[in-house]
Amino acid sequence: MKNDNHEKALDCSDVFAKNALTIESFEEASDALLSLKKADKSRARDVALQILHERIGDAFYHALAFEVLYAVSLGDAVVYIEKNARQESVYVLGAMLTAVAEDVGALDGHDEILKAVSLLRQALALRPAEDLQELSTKRAWFEEAYP
Repeated sequence: MKNDNHEKALDCSDVFAKNALTIESFEEASDALLSLKKADKSRARDVALQILHERIGDAFYHALAFEVLYAVSLGDAVVYIEKNARQESVYVLGAMLTAVAEDVGALDGHDEILKAVSLLRQALALRPAEDLQELSTKRAWFEEAYP
Protein backbone atom coordinates (compact mmCIF):
# COMPACT_ATOMS: atom_id res chain seq x y z
CA MET A 1 0.00 0.00 0.00
CA LYS A 2 2.77 2.44 0.95
CA ASN A 3 4.59 1.65 -2.29
CA ASP A 4 1.43 2.30 -4.33
CA ASN A 5 1.06 5.75 -2.75
CA HIS A 6 4.70 6.54 -3.53
CA GLU A 7 4.22 5.49 -7.17
CA LYS A 8 1.05 7.61 -7.45
CA ALA A 9 2.93 10.61 -6.04
CA LEU A 10 5.67 10.08 -8.64
CA ASP A 11 3.08 9.79 -11.41
CA CYS A 12 1.44 13.03 -10.28
CA SER A 13 4.82 14.74 -10.12
CA ASP A 14 5.56 13.62 -13.66
CA VAL A 15 2.23 15.00 -14.88
CA PHE A 16 2.70 18.28 -13.01
CA ALA A 17 6.24 18.67 -14.36
CA LYS A 18 5.15 17.95 -17.93
CA ASN A 19 2.26 20.41 -17.70
CA ALA A 20 4.49 23.08 -16.17
CA LEU A 21 7.02 22.74 -18.99
CA THR A 22 4.58 22.30 -21.88
CA ILE A 23 2.59 25.47 -21.85
CA GLU A 24 -0.72 24.88 -23.53
CA SER A 25 -2.43 27.26 -21.13
CA PHE A 26 -0.60 29.58 -18.75
CA GLU A 27 -3.25 29.00 -16.09
CA GLU A 28 -2.81 25.22 -16.32
CA ALA A 29 0.98 25.51 -16.40
CA SER A 30 0.96 27.80 -13.36
CA ASP A 31 -1.39 25.46 -11.48
CA ALA A 32 0.84 22.51 -12.38
CA LEU A 33 3.97 24.29 -11.16
CA LEU A 34 2.31 25.21 -7.88
CA SER A 35 0.97 21.67 -7.45
CA LEU A 36 4.44 20.29 -8.12
CA LYS A 37 5.79 22.60 -5.40
CA LYS A 38 3.44 20.91 -2.93
CA ALA A 39 3.95 17.36 -4.21
CA ASP A 40 7.70 17.16 -4.83
CA LYS A 41 9.98 20.04 -3.79
CA SER A 42 13.07 18.56 -5.44
CA ARG A 43 11.30 18.15 -8.76
CA ALA A 44 9.75 21.63 -8.42
CA ARG A 45 13.26 23.03 -7.97
CA ASP A 46 14.46 21.34 -11.15
CA VAL A 47 11.43 22.45 -13.17
CA ALA A 48 11.61 26.04 -11.90
CA LEU A 49 15.28 26.23 -12.85
CA GLN A 50 14.53 24.75 -16.26
CA ILE A 51 11.79 27.34 -16.85
CA LEU A 52 14.16 30.14 -15.86
CA HIS A 53 17.22 28.92 -17.75
CA GLU A 54 15.40 27.90 -20.92
CA ARG A 55 13.10 30.95 -20.81
CA ILE A 56 9.97 28.81 -21.05
CA GLY A 57 6.87 30.98 -21.11
CA ASP A 58 6.69 34.71 -20.59
CA ALA A 59 8.17 37.06 -17.97
CA PHE A 60 5.19 36.56 -15.65
CA TYR A 61 5.70 32.80 -15.74
CA HIS A 62 9.41 33.27 -15.06
CA ALA A 63 8.49 35.35 -12.00
CA LEU A 64 6.28 32.51 -10.74
CA ALA A 65 9.09 30.02 -11.40
CA PHE A 66 11.43 32.18 -9.33
CA GLU A 67 8.88 32.33 -6.49
CA VAL A 68 8.64 28.53 -6.53
CA LEU A 69 12.42 28.19 -6.63
CA TYR A 70 12.79 30.55 -3.67
CA ALA A 71 10.18 28.62 -1.68
CA VAL A 72 11.71 25.18 -2.28
CA SER A 73 15.44 25.92 -2.49
CA LEU A 74 16.68 29.16 -0.98
CA GLY A 75 20.30 28.37 -1.83
CA ASP A 76 19.54 27.84 -5.51
CA ALA A 77 17.40 30.99 -5.57
CA VAL A 78 20.29 33.05 -4.17
CA VAL A 79 22.64 31.61 -6.80
CA TYR A 80 20.08 32.56 -9.45
CA ILE A 81 19.86 36.09 -8.02
CA GLU A 82 23.65 36.36 -8.05
CA LYS A 83 23.93 35.33 -11.69
CA ASN A 84 20.82 36.98 -13.13
CA ALA A 85 19.34 39.82 -11.07
CA ARG A 86 21.18 42.53 -12.98
CA GLN A 87 19.71 41.60 -16.34
CA GLU A 88 16.45 39.83 -15.44
CA SER A 89 13.12 41.27 -16.48
CA VAL A 90 11.52 43.72 -14.08
CA TYR A 91 8.85 41.10 -13.34
CA VAL A 92 11.37 38.54 -12.13
CA LEU A 93 13.37 41.19 -10.29
CA GLY A 94 10.12 42.24 -8.62
CA ALA A 95 9.50 38.64 -7.58
CA MET A 96 13.01 38.52 -6.15
CA LEU A 97 12.47 41.71 -4.16
CA THR A 98 9.13 40.50 -2.84
CA ALA A 99 10.36 37.05 -1.83
CA VAL A 100 13.33 38.46 0.07
CA ALA A 101 11.27 41.23 1.70
CA GLU A 102 8.74 38.65 2.91
CA ASP A 103 11.59 36.79 4.66
CA VAL A 104 12.72 39.75 6.76
CA GLY A 105 11.58 37.94 9.92
CA ALA A 106 13.48 34.76 9.05
CA LEU A 107 17.03 36.10 9.06
CA ASP A 108 18.32 34.09 12.01
CA GLY A 109 20.41 31.25 10.67
CA HIS A 110 19.77 32.20 7.04
CA ASP A 111 22.88 33.97 5.79
CA GLU A 112 21.59 33.31 2.26
CA ILE A 113 18.87 35.92 2.79
CA LEU A 114 21.41 38.56 3.74
CA LYS A 115 23.47 37.64 0.70
CA ALA A 116 20.36 38.01 -1.46
CA VAL A 117 19.69 41.45 0.05
CA SER A 118 23.20 42.57 -0.84
CA LEU A 119 22.97 41.16 -4.37
CA LEU A 120 19.59 42.78 -4.97
CA ARG A 121 20.87 46.15 -3.76
CA GLN A 122 23.73 45.86 -6.26
CA ALA A 123 21.32 44.92 -9.04
CA LEU A 124 18.99 47.83 -8.25
CA ALA A 125 21.91 50.27 -8.32
CA LEU A 126 22.65 49.23 -11.91
CA ARG A 127 19.10 49.23 -13.29
CA PRO A 128 17.84 52.03 -15.54
CA ALA A 129 15.49 54.65 -14.10
CA GLU A 130 12.48 53.26 -16.01
CA ASP A 131 12.98 49.84 -14.40
CA LEU A 132 13.22 51.43 -10.96
CA GLN A 133 10.04 53.39 -11.61
CA GLU A 134 8.22 50.21 -12.62
CA LEU A 135 9.51 48.50 -9.48
CA SER A 136 8.83 51.43 -7.17
CA THR A 137 6.29 49.72 -4.89
CA LYS A 138 8.25 46.47 -4.56
CA ARG A 139 11.51 48.37 -4.18
CA ALA A 140 10.01 50.54 -1.41
CA TRP A 141 8.80 47.43 0.43
CA PHE A 142 12.23 45.81 0.05
CA GLU A 143 14.02 48.95 1.29
CA GLU A 144 11.61 49.25 4.21
CA ALA A 145 12.32 45.64 5.17
CA TYR A 146 16.10 46.13 4.87
CA PRO A 147 16.92 49.79 5.60
